[in-house]
Amino acid sequence: QEEAKESELLSELYTRHTQSLAHNVGTCFAEPPEDEALRVLVFGEIVSAEGFEDDDLYVSTHLELPEFWQCGEEEPLDIVTQISRTKSLHLRNVAHFNCPIEYQLLYNNPILKTDELPKWPKVLIQMASLDYWERHRVEGYGFLELPNAPGKYELTVATWRPCGSVREKMARYFVGSAAEIVDISYITKPQDFESLGSVTLTFNIVHQSSLIVRLEKFNDVTSSTKAYRHKGFKTSILATLDAYQRAKRSATLAMETQT
Repeated sequence: QEEAKESELLSELYTRHTQSLAHNVGTCFAEPPEDEALRVLVFGEIVSAEGFEDDDLYVSTHLELPEFWQCGEEEPLDIVTQISRTKSLHLRNVAHFNCPIEYQLLYNNPILKTDELPKWPKVLIQMASLDYWERHRVEGYGFLELPNAPGKYELTVATWRPCGSVREKMARYFVGSAAEIVDISYITKPQDFESLGSVTLTFNIVHQSSLIVRLEKFNDVTSSTKAYRHKGFKTSILATLDAYQRAKRSATLAMETQT
């Protein structure tokens, strides 16, 4: 009778512990994507900018998605910060924004070849200013490729702007107009440009994939992570499992030969 009572108490304690854990954790965690797809969660911030001519600055960004990449419907691809006035910091004029960035990306290539590397999304940056007469003009362009490995990053992006003719430079100085690029995709291909200031961004990146979950059974999470980080999906789950089975058979054969 005492054993039955003790078993009942332990069962009740376990049930309460499970309920408490479920209550604290919740049910908001998304399951890993299926079909060997990779979910990339990006949480970041447009921190600051420095080295520009004007004082009232703001940043516009656009996320460029290559083929086979998707972005969540609720996450905007375009972000514009507030206008920030520069302040002197260690003999530098710095504008602070601290504007949050959040993307939920999904990469799924059904016809991925074993010898190709996926193209990663790029963040296109446009620095602009607002002068005393409320005229908006472009101060510089820049871009960066999202890091292809999970982790925390702080990146500084150097910017540039078209040189323009002497007439355009005079118009910029007296009237406020500036030479601009028509197609934002040319931000990644600067030509006839002059270097300006820089923009600092931070990123916290998380990778989520059912491939890593499956390989946990084989104690091979490290190589699966490398496959996504450095090899860019060069091997699929079938190729990975096949390599594991071949290595296992070779090790077994070697042990049998020694004995």
